[in-house]
Amino acid sequence: MKAETFLGLLVFLNLLLASVSSSSDFLEELSDASLLSSAAEAKQLVDAAYKRTRDRIKEQLQNDALTPVELLGYFKQPVAGTRAAVRAADYMETTLNLLKEKLQRAVRGDFNVTDVLTPAQLGMIFKVSGCDLQDQNINCEASLRYRTITGECNNRRNPSLGASNRALVRWLPAEYEDGFSVPHGWTEGKRFSGFPFPLVRKVSNEIVRFPPEQLRMDQQRALMFMQWGQFIDHDLDFSPDTPARVTFSGKVDCRTSCAKEHPCFPIKIPPNDPRIKNTRDCLPFFRSAPACTSGRAIRDQINALTSFLDGSMVYGSEVPLANKLRDWTNQLGLMAVNQNFTDRGKAFMPFNSMQKDPCLTVSKGAKIPCFLAGKLGAGAPEMQSERLHQLWLISLIA
Repeated sequence: MKAETFLGLLVFLNLLLASVSSSSDFLEELSDASLLSSAAEAKQLVDAAYKRTRDRIKEQLQNDALTPVELLGYFKQPVAGTRAAVRAADYMETTLNLLKEKLQRAVRGDFNVTDVLTPAQLGMIFKVSGCDLQDQNINCEASLRYRTITGECNNRRNPSLGASNRALVRWLPAEYEDGFSVPHGWTEGKRFSGFPFPLVRKVSNEIVRFPPEQLRMDQQRALMFMQWGQFIDHDLDFSPDTPARVTFSGKVDCRTSCAKEHPCFPIKIPPNDPRIKNTRDCLPFFRSAPACTSGRAIRDQINALTSFLDGSMVYGSEVPLANKLRDWTNQLGLMAVNQNFTDRGKAFMPFNSMQKDPCLTVSKGAKIPCFLAGKLGAGAPEMQSERLHQLWLISLIA
C-alpha cells in the first residue's frame, strides 16, 4: 500500500472513530468474525429469496396461472453458469448492505461502506461470496485455432474480455446515489446536480407524446432492417433480471408492492398520466442482475452472452448448452434439429426438455413445448424464429 493511501486511510478512520457513539462496537463490526457472519447471513437471505421465487413459479406453472408479464419474466431468469455468477454477486452486495446496516448503529450520518473496509477485508468478502471463482485467471492454449463458445481467450492479452458471464464494460463511470449500488431515483425528493430526479414514467410519456396520425410506414427501409438489427443485438448482449422476485429480507413481494427494496424498483405513476389514473399504484420493475468485478465493489451489470459477433443466439455462450445444441449422432458437427416436426422439410429447433414447460401453457391446445435456443437456454418465444434462420445466416456468410 502506498504511503499516502495508508495515511489517508488512517485520517479517515480517526475522523470516523471520533464520530461514533461506541468505537468498540464499531471495531467489533469490522472484525473478521463479524464480516464472515454477515456473509453467512447474506447467503441465507439470497438463497431464501431465490427459492421463494422459484417455488412460486413452479406453483404458477402447475396451475397454468402465468400471466404474459410473468411469462416474459420467466424467460429473463438467468440459468446455468449465469445464475451461479449472479448468485455470487448478490451474496457480495447483500453482505455489504448488511454491514452498512450494522455500522449505521455506530456511525452518525451517511457513509459509503466500502470506504470503511480495507482492501484485505473486501478481498475476504469477495472470496467467501464465491466471486473469486468467477474471476479466476484464464490460461489460453496457444494451439487453439478457433474462437471459444464462452468468448474466453478470443483476446489473448485480456482473456476474459468479451467473455460470457462477465460485467458489461462502461464507457463512463458508474453513477449511483450512494456511490456504490443505489440507482438515481431511488430516494424520493433527492436532488441530482441540484435538480429533482424526474419520474421515469413521466419522461417516457413526454418522449412518446405525439398524435397517432404522425405514425407512418418507413419508405426507406424494409422490415428485414429491424429483424436483422434485433438478431445482431441478441448475439451481443443480454442482461438478465435478478432471480429474486421478492426482497432479500423476504418481507416484500415485488409484484404487488410499491416499496423500493432490493431488488424491487417499482415505477411510480406521475400525476395526469394518460393511461393509468391511480397514482398510488405503480408498475412492477426489477433490477438487472449484478456481476462480480474484482478490485471494486461498485455494482456492475452482467452480460450472459459473449460480446463478440459469433452467433451466441445460435450456438450458445456456455459449453454445456453448446453441447446440447449439437447433433452428436455423427462426426459432421451439425446443429441438433427437431426430430418430430419440420416446416415443409425445413428444420425446426429441437424441443427443450423441461419438467414444467411454460410454452405448453401458452400454446394451449396445440401443446407445443419450448424450443431450445442458444440464447437463454429456455427457448424463449422471441428466439423460436432465430434458430430457424441459421441456415440462411450461414448461407449469407458462405
